[in-house]
Amino acid sequence: MKKLLILGAGTGGTIMANKMRKLLERDEWDITIVDQFKTHYYQPGFLFMPFGYYTKHDVVKPKTNFLPFGVNMIFQQIELIDAPNNSVHLKDGTNLRYDFLIIATGTRTVPEETPGLKGPLWHKQIFDFYTYEGASALADFFKTWKGKELVLNIADMPIKCPVAPLEFVMFADAFFVERGLRNDINITYVTPLSGAFTKPRASKVLGELLVQKNINIVPDFYMERVDNDKKAIVSYDEREVPFDCLITVPVHKGDPLIGRSGLGDVLRCRLGGVRRRVRRGLVAGAARSDHALPQDLLGMARRRAADFRRDIHRRLQRLGAGHGHRASHGDRVWHVEGDGRHDLRQEGPRG
Repeated sequence: MKKLLILGAGTGGTIMANKMRKLLERDEWDITIVDQFKTHYYQPGFLFMPFGYYTKHDVVKPKTNFLPFGVNMIFQQIELIDAPNNSVHLKDGTNLRYDFLIIATGTRTVPEETPGLKGPLWHKQIFDFYTYEGASALADFFKTWKGKELVLNIADMPIKCPVAPLEFVMFADAFFVERGLRNDINITYVTPLSGAFTKPRASKVLGELLVQKNINIVPDFYMERVDNDKKAIVSYDEREVPFDCLITVPVHKGDPLIGRSGLGDVLRCRLGGVRRRVRRGLVAGAARSDHALPQDLLGMARRRAADFRRDIHRRLQRLGAGHGHRASHGDRVWHVEGDGRHDLRQEGPRG
């Protein structure tokens, strides 16, 4: 019996567990998925929570609800990936062997990386919407807030779903128009990019749309710190943007497991920067723990989603047929966007 091991039961890991259970013969493949948390958070839904479109019941579910019959589920923290020995060590001392490994440990936001961001105003007048806690706190805040300066800032690029901040300010525009407060609220979109979006054509169109909605754009703004006393974000060149309510998209990092296992690519700042030491495996939504992520993930990811599923199925079929597969010896390694929904990049072959 061959063993397929999936690390991470977020969107990416859950999709792969469902897809592979349908494709792989039950009498040939044992599938196990590991995650330390029992609760599934539907991250795309966080965007809608501050405006009352979604509630907790729409975005919080037990992870077991989404895993098919025939997939083993282990709720335990992952301590180490021992790639040379095709094994994974869990915190409780369990050692899991695998024939094929899918890493889907995702990304996380780290607001503590920016001085002052998690200061006295955190979740009082400074919020994020990339976490359930931030989106919930902001929903409560918006119920009574009357204005004046609403600022959305992207701390650094790249981020998961680069279109989400644009969607947020447009939702905010409609939200306050409906409540008759829009004339009392200035909305400002602050970004480290030179325009509204990552690609020139899209940036031009979206930038014009923001102007039509009377949303201010502050480009090329690299946030260095947050001044809680002055209620202002400060750039490295000492420019300041004042706020009464700050919506931030914090710096993104990956799971520390990747660096702890010696798999992080120290010199190449990109999603799935995992050295091809995993002899039999794919990286599906795992970002490095020590550097930023690449720009424009979503577009590239969506274009290759079907290829990713076909490729992993082909590899597992080869492995099941007895053809040893080593991703580090001439074949290709696939990567998936941070939320695990789509394929990002096919890389290699290795020289």
